[in-house]
Amino acid sequence: MSDSSSNRPDVFHSIDVTRFDVVEDSGSRWQRFWDNGAVRKVAILIVLAVVWESYARWKDKPLLFPTLWATACEFVSSIRDGELPRATWYSVSLLFEGYVVGLIFAGLLTAFATFTRIGADFLETLTSMFNLLPSIALLPLALIWFGVGELSIIF
Repeated sequence: MSDSSSNRPDVFHSIDVTRFDVVEDSGSRWQRFWDNGAVRKVAILIVLAVVWESYARWKDKPLLFPTLWATACEFVSSIRDGELPRATWYSVSLLFEGYVVGLIFAGLLTAFATFTRIGADFLETLTSMFNLLPSIALLPLALIWFGVGELSIIF
C-alpha cells in the first residue's frame, strides 16, 4: 500500500524558512515584568501605602489618623512587648470556646432531631426562624441575655 499523504498538496512535511510566519511576541522587558501578578500587587500596596502616609501627614491628627510609619512602629512594639500575641491568643481561645460549644449544641440538637419527631419539628422551626436573620442581628440579643463579657462573645 502506498503512502497517500505524499501526493496531497495540503500536507506539509517541511517548514518553508523563506516566508515570514507568525511568531509569538514575548513583549518588551517592561511588559513581561508588568505581566507578573505579584509585581502588580506589590505596586498596588506601595501606592496604597504612599496614599495612606500622604493623607495622614496632610491631616496631621495622629490620634484620628496615624501615619503608616507610626502604625508599623507600634505594631512591632506591641509584638515585642508581648501585648499583641497575648491579646491574639485570648481572642482565638474565646472563638475556639464558642466553636466547641456550638458544635456540642449542634450535635445534641441534631441527635434530638434524628431520634424524635418533636426534635425534628423543633430544629426545623429554629432553622426557619434564624435563617432569615443575619448573624450580626443576634448581637443585641446576646448582650441582653448574657451582658457585656465573655458569655455574649461565646454565644
